[in-house]
Amino acid sequence: MPRIPLLLKYILVLCCLPIALSGCGLRELYQEKPDEGKNAASAGKNAGSSARPTATLKPTATNTPVPTSTLGVEVADLQGVSIVFWHAWTGAPGDVIQSLVDEFNRDNQWGISVEAIAQGSYDQVSEQVSAALENDQPPDVTTAYGYQALGWISPGLSLIDLAPYVDDPVWGLDEQAQSDYYPIFWEHDLQNGERTGIPAQGSAQLLYYNNTWAKELGFENPPATPEEFKAQACAANQTYKQDSDPKNDQKGGWIISTEYSAVLGWIYSFGGEIERADGNGYRFNTSPVKDAFTYMRELYEGSCSWLSESQFPEDDFATRQGLFAAGSVAGILYQEEAFVEASSKDEWSVIAFPSLNGEPVISAYGPSFQVLQSTPEEQLASWLFIRWLTEAGPQAKLAEVSGYYPVRASSVEMMGILPSVHPQWKSAVDLLPYARPEPALGSWRIVRWALSDAATQLFRFYFESDQLPALIKLLEETSNDLHAGLK
Repeated sequence: MPRIPLLLKYILVLCCLPIALSGCGLRELYQEKPDEGKNAASAGKNAGSSARPTATLKPTATNTPVPTSTLGVEVADLQGVSIVFWHAWTGAPGDVIQSLVDEFNRDNQWGISVEAIAQGSYDQVSEQVSAALENDQPPDVTTAYGYQALGWISPGLSLIDLAPYVDDPVWGLDEQAQSDYYPIFWEHDLQNGERTGIPAQGSAQLLYYNNTWAKELGFENPPATPEEFKAQACAANQTYKQDSDPKNDQKGGWIISTEYSAVLGWIYSFGGEIERADGNGYRFNTSPVKDAFTYMRELYEGSCSWLSESQFPEDDFATRQGLFAAGSVAGILYQEEAFVEASSKDEWSVIAFPSLNGEPVISAYGPSFQVLQSTPEEQLASWLFIRWLTEAGPQAKLAEVSGYYPVRASSVEMMGILPSVHPQWKSAVDLLPYARPEPALGSWRIVRWALSDAATQLFRFYFESDQLPALIKLLEETSNDLHAGLK
């Protein structure tokens, strides 16, 4: 089934909705100790004995097993191997990536050479890889989101399963190294027992919260449940309703975001799970999803949330036009700049989405490194390169300038001023144990936009609450049709 016509079909359906509706992983090894009491008793019994001492046997040599690789490539085979690396980093992060590539080319012990080429955004990288695969000229290593990479898999054009490389006794990662990766990112690249990638960076969707303003409103703590969130958002809105300008009466509460990652945050906060258990599609037409959409709509109808005209509402949040705003980990530094530019002295923080049971939840995501089919030598060289790029040191350098999460926990301790000078960023790291992943489906690259479209419809002025069940049903049908069409 053609991809574009199908996508356009369902976007048109959504747009015409109002008409239609009217552990840590570490192990300790123990060696059995001799029975010290028994040996002492034996020594005492034989003390002073005139018996001829027993001959001491010379220790026999034991052969320690030498680890053997299962990959079929010798060290000498790597000498002079050149690989091509496509990525999406630009600006300061792009400079760091290039410096890391230069460092690897200079210092790696195998004589491997890497050529790094920036290809634009992650969507552009994915498009370039797809075209290169069709022309049989793909890069050796690339960086993309998992749902993008899954779209490249087809007979003869598949990604390399990196599980044998990770677990290889010679070239792989030991248990301690594997346990250093944040589980939310490490586990997301596993597909039916195969590993399609190695996490490159991490991010998450959070809520920004104005602590100073909340305390002025009488709230000492951030909200932990949806009801507490609603109470604070509505209280903030009342400050606007009490002024002399009727045009701003909707402002003050939550600055609405219809980005799919923010909508996922609310769905997760109500206990929703949108990926089918068998991995064959989506489950939107469920009570938790309906409850999340109903809650967001009620906030809007009660003037406790409002739609900003700006795509990036950092300025709105910094100037107290919203007590809450959705934002990403990477956006924290931009939000700080907005407070500086607004000359605001307000203290603000990042918090998780409030949930029904009071447990915090955030929606996490991030790109990964992938290795494409080539020769055994080039594939191993590619693995050694990305294994090094995801070590704690390189990850710390990249996170410091990008604002994204490093994918390894030990990297945070090696970073410079970001965790110490920017407490919001460090708080975002502390929320990672509460992270939930995006769906691990190749169709998510299209379905995510259908989710955003549905959320946009939810806040249209002509939308009525009794249309919500039909909206959710249409979202599930659309998503599963798109999923089936992209197989």
